[in-house]
Amino acid sequence: MITIKPTNKAELLAAFPEAPPQITGEPTIGELVRILQHLMFCAQSQHSDISLLNLLYVCIPETLNHHYNDANEAHPTDPTDPGATAIFSLGDDADAHCSIRARCEYMRTKTSKM
Repeated sequence: MITIKPTNKAELLAAFPEAPPQITGEPTIGELVRILQHLMFCAQSQHSDISLLNLLYVCIPETLNHHYNDANEAHPTDPTDPGATAIFSLGDDADAHCSIRARCEYMRTKTSKM
């Protein structure tokens, strides 16, 4: 089962590696491959229940999946949108949680009827 949870910005940024040097002038194929590898590393640095390779599937097409996948896992598809999701803040009390949850449920029923 796929677990969808919000990630705060600080957590997300901490997992990314340092940005590669900027390309100046006309890019070469070597520089483009270096940038692609950096994007692939970034995608794998973000935890995901969708794939053993985390979010690498976002960077590579299905036809290349077998090159990176030792477990022979099928290329995943994007998960379905969970719709309205309750997001609580630090310091919310029980009343605020009930209100947020009720608004979320209302939005789910409203969009499911469309």
